[in-house]
Amino acid sequence: MSDTPLPEETLTAVEFVSRQTELEHDAQEALPGKFESCTYDNGPIRQNVYACRTCSPTSDPAGMCYSCSMVCHADHDLLELFPKRQFRCDCGTGAKFNQYPCRLKKGSVPACPNETTHHNHHNHYNHNFQGRYCRCDGLYDPQKEEEVMYQCVVCEDWFHHRCIGDIPIHVQEFEDYVCRGCTAQHPFLIQESPHSALGFSIDNQPIHEWTRTSAIGEVDVIDTTDTTDTTDTTDTKDTTESIGEKRKRKETPKDICLVRTFSVQVDLFLFNGWRSSLCACQTCTHHYTEHALEFLHQEEKTYEPEVDEDAGKSLLDAGMEHLQRMDRVKALESALAYTCFADELKQFLKKFQLSGDIVKKEDIQAFFAQREA
Repeated sequence: MSDTPLPEETLTAVEFVSRQTELEHDAQEALPGKFESCTYDNGPIRQNVYACRTCSPTSDPAGMCYSCSMVCHADHDLLELFPKRQFRCDCGTGAKFNQYPCRLKKGSVPACPNETTHHNHHNHYNHNFQGRYCRCDGLYDPQKEEEVMYQCVVCEDWFHHRCIGDIPIHVQEFEDYVCRGCTAQHPFLIQESPHSALGFSIDNQPIHEWTRTSAIGEVDVIDTTDTTDTTDTTDTKDTTESIGEKRKRKETPKDICLVRTFSVQVDLFLFNGWRSSLCACQTCTHHYTEHALEFLHQEEKTYEPEVDEDAGKSLLDAGMEHLQRMDRVKALESALAYTCFADELKQFLKKFQLSGDIVKKEDIQAFFAQREA
């Protein structure tokens, strides 16, 4: 038995295999999709995006698709940024990631053309690409973060519950959230609606006051139609009303503007069906287009990679199934190569068994380096 002191954590072969099986199971649940092709050719789409701390400096943020995170940057320090709209994979474009090449190809042509420099001008990079979230600009550590966070449907940043404020029971069933930064930038989003609640705050403090807009009753109307009276002016029952006059909502949605204004900061909480009650007046319709917010009118689709039929199977079972689908010659060659590899590995580990030495990470890396030499 060797007198070399044991490392802080050692595993037997049985324990190692058991741990690897657990990791396989976790990976199958978290990453069920195939990662055979980059999404670059799909153009700007809404998809799950990842940033890389290893090859992307904070001064030049960049993002990649799911497949590139698994293949091109698998051993790098990655940040999962969750869905981002109108985003095109930066991997292999030559303009990002310090020109790190994309390894995914379609046939003999790279899915991401790393031979030339190309800028994805549609992409928007916020502080999430540096691992920071919320208006507090805090670093996010998935291993330590225990608090619930909510994503803004407009800017797609994430916000801590503590920074938003205590959400009352009658609001907690909201479907989507719009942060106070976005309502300040796009004030026309604050509208009279039976499908929303408003949270009021000042100086970026947590929300201190709430209201459900369905309880407001009447609205301050901004008439967007021509109010010139072409009827008989002697009619004492003329129903035309001046701009800004309070009235019940009897008009069609295109006749009135539902926008409301407040002198405080407003967080917007939207309930199921909120898209159906968005203001459709001429002014707001123009605002949606001008501010590139047309996507709010219908639920967005997020790109999902093709489901991997091997998900849920162990690496051994998946490997055996693929082996059975090969033609006979390739299957025999693969089986022979596997047997040779297994014999080499057994011989390599045998000396550790005889000496009683612990197999370290460096020993395994040296073994594979020697095989590749």
